[in-house]
Amino acid sequence: MYPKHYCDLFAPKIEDDLVFVGMSFAPEDDFRWTQVINPAINDAGLRAYRVDMDIVNTAILTDILRAVRDARLLLFDVTASPMGTRNGNVMYELGLAHALRHPEEVLIIRGDSRPLLFDIAGFRVHRYEERDAAQARPMLSRLVAQMIENVRTVQTVALDKAMSMLDEVCLGFIHSHAGMNFFSFKGTDKPFTPEAVAGREAIRVLLDLGALSLVWVRAKQLYAYQWTPFGRALILCLGFEENADPNVARSFGYGDRSRDPGTDVNEGAPPPKGPCETGRDDPATA
Repeated sequence: MYPKHYCDLFAPKIEDDLVFVGMSFAPEDDFRWTQVINPAINDAGLRAYRVDMDIVNTAILTDILRAVRDARLLLFDVTASPMGTRNGNVMYELGLAHALRHPEEVLIIRGDSRPLLFDIAGFRVHRYEERDAAQARPMLSRLVAQMIENVRTVQTVALDKAMSMLDEVCLGFIHSHAGMNFFSFKGTDKPFTPEAVAGREAIRVLLDLGALSLVWVRAKQLYAYQWTPFGRALILCLGFEENADPNVARSFGYGDRSRDPGTDVNEGAPPPKGPCETGRDDPATA
C-alpha cells in the first residue's frame, strides 16, 4: 500500500513499549541484533521489533508502515556493508520515519566510519563499536533511555503551551466531555444557541491543538469527534481525570487504548452539566 494512502486510512495507535528497528537482515549482521541492539532495548525496559519477526503473511510494506507509525521509538542502524554500501531498504524506512515522526523519536546509529550518504549527513548519527558488544550495549541502552526522556520533555512543553491557550469555554467543554469516547452535534434541534455555537468554537480550538480528531463511526454511519492521546493527556493535566475513561493511556504518544469507534459508541458515559452541554449529541442517540 502506498504510504500516504495507509496513513490517510488508519489512525495511529502508539504501542507503549515498542521500538521499531530498521537494519540489515544479512546473516553477517545477526550479531548486531542478538548481541547489541535487541538486548540494549530490553535493558531500557522496551521491546524491540523487526518486520522479519512477524509470522503472519502480510505485505511487508504494510508492516513497515504500521511499525513506523505506531512504535513508541524508532531506531535505524545504517552501518555500511563490507563492500561499503548502506542498505537501501533501511534508508527508505528512515525516510518514512523522518516524514511521519518527530525528530526526538528517531535514533540513528552505525558501526562503521565510512562517509555518510549526503541526505543524512546533516543528522546526528551515533557511532558504536560494532565488535565490542560489552561497550556498545550499555551505550545504546543509555541512548534509548535518553530518547524517552527527551520525548517526555517535548510532551510537557506541548501540554503547557496548549493549556495556556484555553479559555473558559474550552475548559468547560473539556470538563463536560472528558468521560466520553465519542460525541457529535448531529441531530441537535438547537444548533444555533449561544451554548451550541460556543461548543463548536471550542471544538475548533481543540482540533487545532490536536486534542480532538474527527472519525467515522461505522456502527452509526456518522462522523463524530474523539479525544486524541494528546487530548487525553490534556484532560489529566487539567485535573479532569475523574470524568475521563480510565482505560486510555495516561500520556499521549504512548498508546491510546480507546476502543474501536465502530463497536462501542454506546459506552460513552454521559458528561456532567457544563457550559457546553446544550448542543452536544452523543452518537448513541443521534
